[in-house]
Order: sequence, then C-alpha cells, then structure tokens
Amino acid sequence: MSARVEADDWVYEMFPKDTPPDACGSFASFKRLWDSKRKGEALPAWKDYQLEDFADWYGWINVEDIMPGEPFDTVQRLWGTNLTTAFGKDQTGVRMREMKGSVYSDTDFDMRTKMVETHDFRICYGPANWSAQESWKKTQKQSYIELPLADDGHTVDKFIALTLLTYPDE
Repeated sequence: MSARVEADDWVYEMFPKDTPPDACGSFASFKRLWDSKRKGEALPAWKDYQLEDFADWYGWINVEDIMPGEPFDTVQRLWGTNLTTAFGKDQTGVRMREMKGSVYSDTDFDMRTKMVETHDFRICYGPANWSAQESWKKTQKQSYIELPLADDGHTVDKFIALTLLTYPDE
C-alpha cells in the first residue's frame, strides 16, 4: 500500500498498479481481470474489455470518463443497475462535481488526481451513507476498488470501479 487516509468514517487505501491481486482481498478476481488486460507496464483501455468479462459483477460496475481541463472532474459513462437501486437513481451522464458531498468527498477528488499522475489504484470502504434506502444509512457497509484506464496505455482517461456491499475480506 502506498497511502492510507481515514476521513468521514471512510478508509481510502492507495496501491501501486503492480500490487498482486491476492493483496486485494475480495477484489482479487477483479484486479486479476484488470491485470490481464494490461500490456507490460501499460494500463488497459476500456475498449480492451468485453461485456462477458463482467459476468460475475453485472450491475455493480461503474465507468467514468475524465473531463478535460481544470478543475478535475469526471462524468459517469456507465452506472450499474444495482448501483442505481442502491443510490435510488441512475447516475449515468452525471458529473462527479454534481455528486460532491452526497457521493464524493474532497478526499475522492484528491486521490483521483493522484491516480491520474501515478497510475495507482485504490480500495475504499465505509458506511453506505449515500444510500437512498434509509435503512442502509450508516448500517450498510460498502467497499469498492477503483482502477485507472488509458486508451493509449499511459494517459489516464477513465476509471473503472466495482462496488461490493461489504468491507474487504468479509
């Protein structure tokens, strides 16, 4: 692990891209898939994936396009159906800045900016206090792995994430 931040009841852990999948706990198979799409040191591109690659995680994947320019922002390209249920609405087409405070924190913006520069990935976990389902707030656990993607193998232009409604290794 290259960094760990605890903020707002959440834990954010950054890892170098060459971290072995088995070090990723319940995300090992997703990290293994990402690694399988890499070509040497290059990052995988979104176009390297097929829908069938995600069969074990249908509904729990989101993909974000990084918006050019400053300040840092992304837009949801794909928002899984299970995420839509959990959030209470489809976030496809929504910008990260529009979700600041409800889904994303300042820590998210800072770490993602670092991910663009370093090609690190992160695993985060905490309470699902964003949930539209009142019974889940502060009781439902959520964790996700977020990995960088690059059409040219080097310039991060997207993030792909898998969300689980548990903490790592539960």
